[in-house]
Amino acid sequence: MTIINGFLEPYISNETEGIIWAISENNTSSYDSLHFIDEYDFLLIHDKIDPSILVWSSYIIKDYSSHKTKRPFSDYYQQSILGYWIHWLPFNEPNPEQWATYFLDEYPATLFKS
Repeated sequence: MTIINGFLEPYISNETEGIIWAISENNTSSYDSLHFIDEYDFLLIHDKIDPSILVWSSYIIKDYSSHKTKRPFSDYYQQSILGYWIHWLPFNEPNPEQWATYFLDEYPATLFKS
């Protein structure tokens, strides 16, 4: 099992058609430091002000069907939250807006890769 300490990051590029939830490893600044969050990984999200406080933790189970919005000029529906296209949300808590905020505000986190 690989343990990654870093900060949550809402990774997006032209090819992704939406945010991919990721963690950027501490003390590195390249694409090699970026780790995508996968199903069955275990994620700990820490408080921004006091990282010793845990604000959320769980195994990742992906929900692909909630919060779907019709894409403009298309018959295709895609998940979206806070005005961003996304690829999945966690099936369990937190609420989707809080989940996105953890990434948009780059909260400290620890990821246990399955």
